[in-house]
Amino acid sequence: MNDFVQAHPGPLDVIYEAADTVLRNAEGLLGADKLADFFATVRWNEPFILALVLGQIFLFMLTYATRRFEIAQFCILMVITMITLAAERLNMYGKRHWSQFASQNYFDGPGLFMMIFVSGPFVVLANVIVIGMGLKLVHLYSRRVRIQHQQREEEEEATVAAEHKKNT
Repeated sequence: MNDFVQAHPGPLDVIYEAADTVLRNAEGLLGADKLADFFATVRWNEPFILALVLGQIFLFMLTYATRRFEIAQFCILMVITMITLAAERLNMYGKRHWSQFASQNYFDGPGLFMMIFVSGPFVVLANVIVIGMGLKLVHLYSRRVRIQHQQREEEEEATVAAEHKKNT
């Protein structure tokens, strides 16, 4: 049986292997020592870095403020998705023109800076939005089921009342 499983992996096994490979390859890029060195070299009082951090805080606050407005949430989700998809191009642009808006070049080849300061927070924010939308969907579905149940009960009561009235 074990030989069969190894010879014919299931879809979850394939996904697990792919994720394992990606994480093992990223381990060298995202080692704790490299992250510590990276954070030590960032000039946290630089206007460019402050603008990125404040922009992320603003987006999280905007997402919280618009949590009851699905269209606004969807628009925020689309914007952050487009920016995340464009992160590689933004990293290349930043690599070429960093001197115009920063005091040092934060844009490396693998895109560690973009991943930490842009894509990472956006992925977290996108997950928050999607989970919130999922919870709203569950709430709406349960309300719909409750209303349908109440309607069926009312119809049954009306039917019983009509039969009772007919019999008397």
